[in-house]
Amino acid sequence: MSFPETVASGKELASHMASRFSHSDWIAELAQRYGSSRQQVENLLRSEAEPPPELLAAAINMFESQEWLGRQLLTDNELPFSGLPLNIGKLKAE
Repeated sequence: MSFPETVASGKELASHMASRFSHSDWIAELAQRYGSSRQQVENLLRSEAEPPPELLAAAINMFESQEWLGRQLLTDNELPFSGLPLNIGKLKAE
């Protein structure tokens, strides 16, 4: 799977990342690589605006990293969010 040539919005980026990193806390890793808070990254991923170039660069680096793909796999019960991109950051109702 390769990163798409164009990403028109934060929501589109979130969708691509969620499909690549299902069952992992990829938002935390992306925030760390972007050098920002999780909240700011979640806000950018909810946006209809084009993501900042630095966020795209971090996403591409992460997307193509085979090392990270197999790391930090979580179960559904461990995920800090439920569903993407509409519910980014929301906790699951128990």
